[in-house]
Amino acid sequence: MVKKCPHCNHYISDTITICPHCGNELSSLSSEPAESNQSNSTLVSNVNTNNQTPLEEREDFYEDVEDSAGILMKIICFMIPIVGLVLYFVKRNNLPNAAKSYLIWAAAGFGFTLLVNLAL
Repeated sequence: MVKKCPHCNHYISDTITICPHCGNELSSLSSEPAESNQSNSTLVSNVNTNNQTPLEEREDFYEDVEDSAGILMKIICFMIPIVGLVLYFVKRNNLPNAAKSYLIWAAAGFGFTLLVNLAL
């Protein structure tokens, strides 16, 4: 038989005691003999150690992504400050260092443009 895990709502076998998707212990124990439960439990725990959480929930999700602004993007943000401002708000949660760099270069470009216009 198949039942739904109350924690993660995945469909699982009613003979296991630990959900292989979320790793939570199920409240209802199966009615099979103890030997069978032991072998299922071992199998589930082996599967559970290899089970990874969804990509968005992992702490190392952004570790592989380089968090720095490239020189071309810095130049674009300097020349067109509104692009830097938009990039800052789009990237500030995912890539905070790059977003800060976009904002700084946009502010520098805006300040430079202001100085040039005042000087002329």
